[in-house]
Amino acid sequence: MLHPPFRLPDETSWCTELKVTETITTPVNPSELSKALSSTFYSSKEVVEIPIEKELKTLPHLDPLNILLVEDSLVNQKLAVALLKKFGHSVTLAKNGIEAVEQALKAKFDVILMDIQMPEMDGFEATTRIRQSETEKQTPIIALTAHAMKGYKERCLEAGMDGYVTKPLRIEELFEAIFYVINLA
Repeated sequence: MLHPPFRLPDETSWCTELKVTETITTPVNPSELSKALSSTFYSSKEVVEIPIEKELKTLPHLDPLNILLVEDSLVNQKLAVALLKKFGHSVTLAKNGIEAVEQALKAKFDVILMDIQMPEMDGFEATTRIRQSETEKQTPIIALTAHAMKGYKERCLEAGMDGYVTKPLRIEELFEAIFYVINLA
């Protein structure tokens, strides 16, 4: 939260009530802004700590894969990349559908994890364009979405995707979906 150089009445209680994690006094000092953003987005134990040891026995075995992760959310990017790399997979990141199509044309991937709602080009359009450009075997595409509404999975599959995983990502669900689409291919 940005606040003026003087304190407002009840500012502390407002910050507590609104669950503000950092405050910065205006005018903004670039190093203070960087520190506040880093502590907010990069130091969260929820983002960097991945409790996978308990889940290892239940996950399907996957040989190291070359994965294209298409995700616009920085937090989701960090979580998914850390998780996938922890299991030995190679990850290329695309921040939107346009980058996804460009990456899919440039390189061969074993699987694409495709966010659905993104700026510039959504996951449905990106999937359509990737499918139109494929001349050989299709690359499996798994939808990553916060939408768990009835019929949404079917919509993703009808759009040319091979799997569907809801967010927030759960290790077992993600790896089972990858295992499933890799073995279909």
